[in-house]
Amino acid sequence: MPTMPKTAEPEDCTRPDGAHIAGFEIRIPEQDGFYLYAPRLWARPEPALGDDKRLNACALIYLSDLHSGIPQLTDLKDEDFHTSLDHAIWLHRAPKLDDWILMDHQGESLADGRGWYRGRFYGHDGTLMASMAQEMLIRPASRQRR
Repeated sequence: MPTMPKTAEPEDCTRPDGAHIAGFEIRIPEQDGFYLYAPRLWARPEPALGDDKRLNACALIYLSDLHSGIPQLTDLKDEDFHTSLDHAIWLHRAPKLDDWILMDHQGESLADGRGWYRGRFYGHDGTLMASMAQEMLIRPASRQRR
């Protein structure tokens, strides 16, 4: 079974400007290089979601599509067009998002304007909660119609 990568605790990580993404507080561990989307980050919902299993599962599924592993493969910019072609997530156990979770994305392939990456979601205690894979369509800003 995959193990959570070693990374700094959320309290010791960078709190970026606008440290929230659509209802989630985030912290970014130190990483090699700059990416438009950090390949690894800590996230937790604000406000806390409580014990509702369905709400926690929906929040994790929602979070899984808010970030990307593609910037590891290319110099993706804000003005570039990129959108999901397909997105799959596997919940390995009922997530409980009352604490920080680690999102860990890995870019896998980029060719002919399509990119593919996979990701894993770990509880703060290191428990693997979910895995995901996503394919994206990518068009540089210079190729977009004006």
